[in-house]
Amino acid sequence: MNSEEVLIFSGTTEGRELSEILSEAQIYHTVCVATEYGKFIMSDSKYAKVLDRRLDEEEIVKFLKENNFKIVCDATHPYATLVTKNIKNAVNKFGCKELNYFRLRRDTRFSNELTPSVGFDVDKKEKNIQENQLDIKYFNSVLECEKALEKTTGNILLTTGSKNLPEFTVDEKVKERLYVRVLPGVESIKICNEQQIAKNKIIAIQGPFSYEMNKFFIENYNIKILVTKESGIAGGFAEKIQAAVDSDCMAYVIGSPVEDEAYNFIQVCEHIQNILNVKLNFNKTVPLDISLIGIGPGKSEFLTEEAKEKINNADILIGASRMIEKYPAKIEKNPIYMPKDIVNYLKNISKKYVLKKKLNVSILFSGDIGFYSGCKAVRKAIENALSKKNDFQCLEGTIEVIPGISSVIYMAAKCGETWQDAKIQSIHGRKDKIFWQNEIVESILHNEKTFLIVSGVEDINEIGKIVTVIQNGGITVKFGYHLSYEDEEIAEISARDCILKSKKGLYVLLIKNSKVAPKIIGPKLKDSEFIRAKVPMTKEEVRHIIVNKLQLQKGDMMLDIGSGTGSIAIEAADLDENIRVFAIETKKEAVDLIQKNVEKFKRFNVKVISGMFPDVLDAKENEEIVEYIKENKVNSVFIGGTKGKFLEIIKALKKINFEEKNQTIENADSTTSPLVTSNELSAINVVTSAVTVESIAQITEVLNSDENIYDVDITQIQVSKAETLGKYHLFKGQNPIVLFAFKLKMEV
Repeated sequence: MNSEEVLIFSGTTEGRELSEILSEAQIYHTVCVATEYGKFIMSDSKYAKVLDRRLDEEEIVKFLKENNFKIVCDATHPYATLVTKNIKNAVNKFGCKELNYFRLRRDTRFSNELTPSVGFDVDKKEKNIQENQLDIKYFNSVLECEKALEKTTGNILLTTGSKNLPEFTVDEKVKERLYVRVLPGVESIKICNEQQIAKNKIIAIQGPFSYEMNKFFIENYNIKILVTKESGIAGGFAEKIQAAVDSDCMAYVIGSPVEDEAYNFIQVCEHIQNILNVKLNFNKTVPLDISLIGIGPGKSEFLTEEAKEKINNADILIGASRMIEKYPAKIEKNPIYMPKDIVNYLKNISKKYVLKKKLNVSILFSGDIGFYSGCKAVRKAIENALSKKNDFQCLEGTIEVIPGISSVIYMAAKCGETWQDAKIQSIHGRKDKIFWQNEIVESILHNEKTFLIVSGVEDINEIGKIVTVIQNGGITVKFGYHLSYEDEEIAEISARDCILKSKKGLYVLLIKNSKVAPKIIGPKLKDSEFIRAKVPMTKEEVRHIIVNKLQLQKGDMMLDIGSGTGSIAIEAADLDENIRVFAIETKKEAVDLIQKNVEKFKRFNVKVISGMFPDVLDAKENEEIVEYIKENKVNSVFIGGTKGKFLEIIKALKKINFEEKNQTIENADSTTSPLVTSNELSAINVVTSAVTVESIAQITEVLNSDENIYDVDITQIQVSKAETLGKYHLFKGQNPIVLFAFKLKMEV
């Protein structure tokens, strides 16, 4: 393509960017700019012919007739309304149907909570400004703005350029207070001289300007009012407004005119592609400089200097509403915190603001990013997107993590306590309401100090109930409320007052126990410690062997089917606070007995289900617990009583993990053999016992016939315990018992 087929009337960053994209595609075009300086800042390219003089309407018509343009793009400044009018009229006078005219609309979006994206509505903007308590006033015209300035005092920084300078110098008192920032061109300086602006009040420099530069000018010249046009993202509008707000300086904004028949940058590029049948590289993504920031306990004074700098320079702010509400963003704020939502939003803004050289993105997290923080999941999702893994294909940039002060560190310091020797727990945002109480009980009973992060006052109420149950005479509780804020409160509180507390807000607890109970690792409970009544119980030594054969690990979930007194369930749950056990029993007497033993041993990680397995999984009265079992993976099962339904129980167990999602072939560890199937990864450890010949035969038949059963281990145990008879100790034999241990694959 040797002749110019595109004519661009430039004067904005968007016009220059469009010329660069056309040059990259080797498309010859002409760019019209108003001044020699406008030509100077254009990129040098053999594909772009630059004309540096103003053209009136008739000159534009003549220029169109002398050339063979197919497209005219008006990328002049939105305030150059006369120029736009001349271009439109000239195109209409030229009257060529093959000539396509497009008005390129500048993106004037700034802080989505302040302004609409297109056009100008003073009433709406003023309402938004008042709601955000910012010192910003909007005006429909230069004249309206100048009249408002006449009623003010203090120095004025005029950033609207030299063209409108005469309108701001009508009032002598206003003129005396003006500091004017203009382009470093001969024409701009000439206008300043004509309006008799003092030399030391002329700032001749090329923009757009950073936040720091704007703040420097405001503070250096003691500016009380900054006057700007709504020049949009590319024009540095956000940086000017942010600097004014942070410097306690009023901002007077002259709104951009409404343009009904205008296209954004992407739309103009798409039209050029279609008309010229070419491919333009305009669908770019702007690099993101992403910072994951721990903001500390809450008050901004506790931000690190690095965190403050990142937040102050943030184009985009992301985080929960309460974290980002007090920090302004240069462009947008978005109150989201789920990893998927954040990544999708980052993908959108990287295309939305393509004219920016880069976007500074700050994602805020409470406390420290490495301490019970959502940062880990967000970071992984972003890193996957940056490395183009999974479904993410369009993010580029960098990511860094900036630590903060955790609420626990703050609380410890305020209480004069160390925290390296404390147990630290969090139930903040825990959806698992079935088992977390047990973790707290274990922490309090076996540690001198426990720091606890909670979701709110409802959790404080629950902690009060727990402390009441386990009170040993040595437990004290301190609460920290709204740490670091003006209404901060730190005080000791009784268990009863915890239960009654109703003041909503953010809390941290310090629970101290001066009578710590030692924690024995391994099966240890004696038969004599259990409440038994007339319910049969697995004997102590056999129970200890069964628990070992269940091969339980931290965090496992276990079913105890036919639980009896609950001795197996309680012994297993006692191994670790994170082991979750469901004791399933049909007899009401036994169910009540299990609950009594749970309370006696304070094993709140045992939950009792009344009913016969597997029918109990369909019972409505156990809906919440049953739903929990179905949503999580069962790791181990002890079958203590079958009522002749061993085969039926095994069939049900083979389907119990069929839909579990915690461990599938897709996310299995890389060391896993590729030959291992997902149902093997979901296999469960099963242990059952038998004392009669009939039960042994029934179990053996199932083990020999079911292909999903493997790694079978059969052990016969006979225990004799010494009893005292006068001066003598005689061994008394117990009934022999056969233990069957095996792995059970899921049935596809």
